[in-house]
Amino acid sequence: MRSVTFIQWIAACLLILAALPAGATTRTWPGSAPCATTLQACITGSTNGDTIEIASNGPIDEDINLDDRSLTVRAANGYRPRLAAGRPLQIITSSVLGNQTVNVSGISLMQGYVRVYYDGTGTGTYDLRDIEADRFILVAAGGTVNAMVYNNRIIGTSAGTDGGLMQLQNHGAVLNADVWFNQIRTISAGLVDGSGILVDQTYGASGTVRLHGNTVRGAFRDSAIQMTEGLPNFVASSFDARVYNNVTVCGGTTDLNGGNGIGFVVYDGSIGIQVVNNTVSNCYRGISASHWAGAGAGASGQIAGTVWNNLIVANYGLYLSQPLASTVTNNYNLINATHNTSGGFALGANTIFSAAKLVSSGIPRLAAASPAIGAAHLPTLGLGLIANGLPVLDADGLRRMKGAAVSDPDIGAYEYGDLGFMHTASATSSSYISTIFNPVTNGNTALDIFATPNYNAGGTGPDVTYNQPFGSWYSGSYWTVFGENVAVNVPANAHFNVFVPALGDGRFRHVTTAANSSTWSTTLDDGSLNNTPNSIVLVNQNFTAGPVHNAHPVGVFYYASGGSGKWFITNLDQLGSGGNMPLGAGFSVYAQAPSPNAFRVTQSSRALSLKLDHPLLNNTPCAQIAVTRMSGSNPATGHFDVYYYGGYWYIYSYGGSIEAGDQFNVVINPAQVALCSDVIFANGFQ
Repeated sequence: MRSVTFIQWIAACLLILAALPAGATTRTWPGSAPCATTLQACITGSTNGDTIEIASNGPIDEDINLDDRSLTVRAANGYRPRLAAGRPLQIITSSVLGNQTVNVSGISLMQGYVRVYYDGTGTGTYDLRDIEADRFILVAAGGTVNAMVYNNRIIGTSAGTDGGLMQLQNHGAVLNADVWFNQIRTISAGLVDGSGILVDQTYGASGTVRLHGNTVRGAFRDSAIQMTEGLPNFVASSFDARVYNNVTVCGGTTDLNGGNGIGFVVYDGSIGIQVVNNTVSNCYRGISASHWAGAGAGASGQIAGTVWNNLIVANYGLYLSQPLASTVTNNYNLINATHNTSGGFALGANTIFSAAKLVSSGIPRLAAASPAIGAAHLPTLGLGLIANGLPVLDADGLRRMKGAAVSDPDIGAYEYGDLGFMHTASATSSSYISTIFNPVTNGNTALDIFATPNYNAGGTGPDVTYNQPFGSWYSGSYWTVFGENVAVNVPANAHFNVFVPALGDGRFRHVTTAANSSTWSTTLDDGSLNNTPNSIVLVNQNFTAGPVHNAHPVGVFYYASGGSGKWFITNLDQLGSGGNMPLGAGFSVYAQAPSPNAFRVTQSSRALSLKLDHPLLNNTPCAQIAVTRMSGSNPATGHFDVYYYGGYWYIYSYGGSIEAGDQFNVVINPAQVALCSDVIFANGFQ
């Protein structure tokens, strides 16, 4: 098995080397020249293709410019760099520049903005993610711009008339942009000018913009998400807008001061739209398509496409002005509105007119009795995600297709069904089995539960250590936390985070056999996992699935050979020891694509603890985290737990230090966090 680990290491190194341009260097700032003084000097002195890792939390009191440079600038592992108040980050090209490639991640700007302006003659390629700022502007003014704008948090006031807190402008270029999983919010209490996300196409622009999984909060005069053609120059442009799984939460439904949800406005060009499975809550106008005011009845602009599977809580549900109503189809929407339509058009035959039954207008997740559950049109959602190359994830970044019948996804941006809670062993526990009494799990043997020891229950205590291999077992009518070593009792008051994912792709059981197991590992052969090295995988021993004890801490790893890649479950303490995975042992497995809330975290330097720095976890002691360890190059002789201290969650290892490079898979259930704390859109930067 050591050879497998070595092969994995060699393969990873080759992939990294292949991705780097010839002569590319990874530099650390602050470090040696040219990175010995300012960050800007480090950027200026680096060669195109280099990577600069910022090993400082700041504040960094500099304006940062990557003008005419092709670089990667990112936070070093374990750091969260911040620019000083008011300092911007700018990436601007000269009009004669050819290609430019810039990647920026993990940087916070305090009362600062990000501005990207490409006016070159070739292709500008940008990957901008995990950035915190009060304004984000990307302008394509020449050539072709390909942009990934991912998991940024933009929190500001007003963007001004015809502006956006996150603004993508295309002035006659080709703009292909993926805007995924961003959090946008105005800190103003009332109605503000502009939009949360604005996509504006002018001067003969073209391309495709794909919005997926974004959340926008605030009362915006234009729309929380606004996509326009022809402002301010009425030279016809034509582009495609793909708007899937986004959430907009406005300021009220009673009048225009509550703001609008999702809007499309055209002059003489065209917008091809797919508006699918979005949630629009507490807005004056839900989803609209119209011509610019003053364009006149003879304006030739066209908006054509689909508005399906959306959940709308508003005063006016759908507003499609004539003649646009004839070119936009609508169906399978749930409309909870005072006025279902405005514009004189027919609603689709499968439209649901009903109270949405949300947790609240501010937390627009589906409650258990919502008529939106299982009511969406699967082909429109499923084929749309696949055809557009979008992740099959909901607005939470968790699985989009789930439930007893995955053929019936939910209307709106959130998919209902994943649950979570904390289990605490009884104060008189005197057995290796701790019974879970919870209505979520009682009486349901078909569930798979994933438990993670929680040392101090989010700081509320008592502090209890449980350093034992464990799993789950269904006994009678109840699930239990089941110690694999029957000689060791579950301690009194031991705490466990329990994640209960819904049925669906990516949740399954595995039993070890002679055919799928070798030495201390067993192969997972499942369509949701094969050939997916980036999947986030959780594993939990399950004595009900396979009633054989395996008294070892378990983890996972991925290995590819001959072009076929598989995931494995392994006994972490037996690595290299010659031990064997027992046959007939059962496991619960959860797998999904990575997202901002399902991710792999890497230890930066040798220590007993690994800090989790995440906006849903920071200052949130009630969060329930699900964690599985990845197999590294060294055995892990003990288990791990999570604990909360000083506003952060940590992973703690009982099997010796967590070595630099060791990794853990982490899944956060935002619905659980929202219900326990309502910090999904907490004030300020996290």
